[in-house]
Amino acid sequence: MLASAFPPDYEAVIRESPLEQVSIQPIYDDLVDSYVHGRVMLIGDAGTVTRPHTGSGATKALQDALCLARLGQEHDEWPGLLAAYDAERTAAGVSLVQLGRRLGRDLVEHTPDWGTMTADDFDAWTKRTLSGERLYFYGNTPAADR
Repeated sequence: MLASAFPPDYEAVIRESPLEQVSIQPIYDDLVDSYVHGRVMLIGDAGTVTRPHTGSGATKALQDALCLARLGQEHDEWPGLLAAYDAERTAAGVSLVQLGRRLGRDLVEHTPDWGTMTADDFDAWTKRTLSGERLYFYGNTPAADR
């Protein structure tokens, strides 16, 4: 069972560790098809579950609240507001889950040899991993070949 659930390096560590010293935290990401159903809307982690790599829990809730505040100024009726919120936040959720998956791949599954990376290598790695995302710390990152 370990071989089907863990990469070989992790499997070996778990297999050789005393059971009482093993603590495993599953990592999940998940999307809903819609942030709105009838008169119910999802906000924050209720709409999109992202990997911890994104560090986005509070940010998602804040972005959802800011989106609702803006849309409240733009729409006089609930149906229009809910439709706009659903479209905007569902797209943002998809983007964030994709980012988390790339971060998981590039930080965990295919970790680079950090010690041998030059500044240019790190810049290329960052651009590839964050490709096309609008992020607080990095601004707009140009799309790069993955």
